[in-house]
Amino acid sequence: MTWRVFGILAMGLIPVAFLSGTSDAKASNAEIERCIHSKTPNDKVYYCSIALRGRPGGEMTDRLLLRRGNALMQLGIFSEAVKDFSRLIVANPTVAGYVDNRLAALRSLGLYQEALADANHAIDLAPHKAFVYHSRGLVFEDLKQFASALSDFDRAISLDPNNAGFMVERARIKMEAGRASEAVEDLSRAIAQDPGNLAALKQRGMARLALGDLNSAASDLHTYSRAVPDDREVAAAIASIKPAASRRPSTP
Repeated sequence: MTWRVFGILAMGLIPVAFLSGTSDAKASNAEIERCIHSKTPNDKVYYCSIALRGRPGGEMTDRLLLRRGNALMQLGIFSEAVKDFSRLIVANPTVAGYVDNRLAALRSLGLYQEALADANHAIDLAPHKAFVYHSRGLVFEDLKQFASALSDFDRAISLDPNNAGFMVERARIKMEAGRASEAVEDLSRAIAQDPGNLAALKQRGMARLALGDLNSAASDLHTYSRAVPDDREVAAAIASIKPAASRRPSTP
């Protein structure tokens, strides 16, 4: 069962009518339940496609489309996910979350200008929600427009100041923009809020290494490595610190 949708879609053998839900047959309640309770992305797409047949619209159709669209994203079938999210937007033109879902699919396709248009629209719909600025910031990052990306992340964090994940992502963009010391500040704030955030710990260690703060970098990376011993990037970074540290003159 778990190979079915990916294999058929990958070969181009699943009919467009099947995926878009335009068959004349109406799905039964049992088929809808299978869609809702399926566990794997493949099964979600398969059963939700059956459940969507003959459904002209309505709240349940929206629920099935959203579930299938998210499963298609998990499978990397982004162009079909765009179609499902577009149907949701047509049916619910004031819901920023559906626009946000589509821009994520467009980003995955490398369609950054189209994603940026959706990001701007989502902000128009929900100007006081942090997630819309976060998403547009990611699009600006894709476009290498780091100043605009950081401005959006600043806005997202001002609206959701306890979101450590936003701070970790802003730090990544600051690193790309050559602002490593500011990245360390963000990562330290993220770790203070979420001490178990290993991604932040690794990133801070790498940022400190870039700044030449070898002792602090080693501390962060060794702590991270104890939790994630198989990370080759961190192992290589730790190995690079040892000879560099050994060349430092000793303090009399």
